[in-house]
Amino acid sequence: MCDASVRRALSQLAQRLGLGLPPSLPQPVRGLQAGQVEVPRPQFQGSLQALGRVHLVLVVAVPDRCLWRAMLQAQDPEGEARALGRRLTYLIEAPAAGVVGGLGFVAAPMRLRARDELINWSPRARGANLEPVLSNDRFLILADVRVPNLASHVLSLAAR
Repeated sequence: MCDASVRRALSQLAQRLGLGLPPSLPQPVRGLQAGQVEVPRPQFQGSLQALGRVHLVLVVAVPDRCLWRAMLQAQDPEGEARALGRRLTYLIEAPAAGVVGGLGFVAAPMRLRARDELINWSPRARGANLEPVLSNDRFLILADVRVPNLASHVLSLAAR
């Protein structure tokens, strides 16, 4: 997990100091790559009831991880940009359409002045209470899925 933040910080530091870095070594390829996975293109327009029982599937297996990344590359305005730190990702599935989107959460930042001041967290209180706090950093419903109230339904499932 720290490799990514170190690489980013080193790159930014080198840029600020006007230094050149040698090219990065290629990372080992593990399993499928996002480009090898076809992004589902469900075309569904209807009610939440017609979509069927929506459920969240935790992304653990390599094929699901590649599907998640491919969906972001194809349809998210930010692309596959990854947040640093611990992460939980879910595929959103429904019987009538299959995979209809994805949802991602990351661990909350250790220090965030505006948050800490708003809720009057001292350093001690932050340390005691930060672990259950997380950020919803990605929420994608695929482009051709048109279901009123689907987004709020998915967020309520995630909250449960």
